[in-house]
Amino acid sequence: MAELKGVVEVQVKHHETNEQVKASYDFGSDLDAAIADVGPEAVMYNYVVGAKTALRNRLYALTHGKEGTDIMSAEDALESVKGWKPSVGSERASKDPTTTALGAFDKMNSEQRAAFIAELKTRQSEAE
Repeated sequence: MAELKGVVEVQVKHHETNEQVKASYDFGSDLDAAIADVGPEAVMYNYVVGAKTALRNRLYALTHGKEGTDIMSAEDALESVKGWKPSVGSERASKDPTTTALGAFDKMNSEQRAAFIAELKTRQSEAE
């Protein structure tokens, strides 16, 4: 897992300019530093928001066949998360655009694939 203490940098790509926009924040070195910085209410609030998102993501993965799992029924998914507890996870890797495009391509039917390839060829010729 990435180091999530001390100064942490986040970045996004600007929607219109594709410029990288970076910000950083010093989260402190431990829980006591976080509480001293923002107070116990903010620490608790952000803990609950993060844990709620993690639980929702787990349910989604189980009911949609993500992360190499078979699609579970609602009942089985609920049973699976009964003992769930928030934990330290791994930081999400940034997506490679080629891998993302190929993943989408694999899900297309033959007509969609043909249209996609035609669009790529058009864009390539316009870029040259």
